[in-house]
Amino acid sequence: MLSTAKKRRSKIVPIDRNNTFPIHVPQAGRKRKLKLRSCFLFVFMLWAVYTYFFDQAPKFRQLEQERAQLNQQLVEQEQKLQELNAEVKNLNNDDYIALLARKYNMVKKGEIIYQPGQ
Repeated sequence: MLSTAKKRRSKIVPIDRNNTFPIHVPQAGRKRKLKLRSCFLFVFMLWAVYTYFFDQAPKFRQLEQERAQLNQQLVEQEQKLQELNAEVKNLNNDDYIALLARKYNMVKKGEIIYQPGQ
C-alpha cells in the first residue's frame, strides 16, 4: 500500500534566518488583489459621481429654487402683516375712523353736507 500511494509534496516555505519571514511570496496573488481592489474602487467612484451629478444635483437645484420662492413669499407675507398691523393701529385712532367715515359720505351729528353743483 505504501508503494502504490502517491508521495505528498511538502509545502515548506523557505524562511529567512534573521526575520523568520518567508523569502518567497507569490506576487501574482498580490497583483490580482490590487487589480480587484482598484477595479472595485473605480466602479464605486463612477457610481458616486453618477449619483451626485444625475440624481442628487438636480434635486438640490430644484430645492434651492423652491427655497427662493418660499423666501420671496415669506417677505411678501411679512410686508402684508406689517400693513395689516398698521391698519389695526390706525383703526384704534378716532381721527382715522372719522376720515374713513367721511370717505364713505358719513357725517357727524349736526354737520351739514355741502355738495358741489347743487
